[in-house]
Amino acid sequence: MSFHNNFPRIMALAITSLLFTPAITLANPLETLEGEVYYITADGHDGFPEGLEMREGALIGDLSAPQPYSLTIYDYHGQKILSFEQILSPPTTDIRTAEHISDGKIQILDSVTLPENHTWLTPPCRIHQQEEAETLAIVELSDPFDSQQIWRANQETKQLELIPVEQVRC
Repeated sequence: MSFHNNFPRIMALAITSLLFTPAITLANPLETLEGEVYYITADGHDGFPEGLEMREGALIGDLSAPQPYSLTIYDYHGQKILSFEQILSPPTTDIRTAEHISDGKIQILDSVTLPENHTWLTPPCRIHQQEEAETLAIVELSDPFDSQQIWRANQETKQLELIPVEQVRC
């Protein structure tokens, strides 16, 4: 048999194998960096995966603490990632000249990938009628009043915890 006679059969096998191959999704690059420290330099983030860009963030908990915590949203090739971090030392800049004086040092504690077409509402939320600055709501862009996920940044365990939506108001 020649190649031309087998061509339809070969194409059918190729297409079938593609149909049953799971879709490729991008892995959360911060998962491999949990517990690691990165530096904020004058040129950006040192030690960060290529393609990971900070979008927004908020300090949480005791803002006067020497090493406060933060929640940060990163974009990784269109995928949004929520990161729970501790600021070990903030970067310093001369306020008169805007010259970078020293690098900041940040530890990645935990991270989760957010659902597609969702964003976050900045903290705080209320759990059982008590305000908690460590919580934030993940909402669908089309309906910002419909919380899809509620995450708490637990400063004791240094983990992000998923909380039942029914217990929270944001």
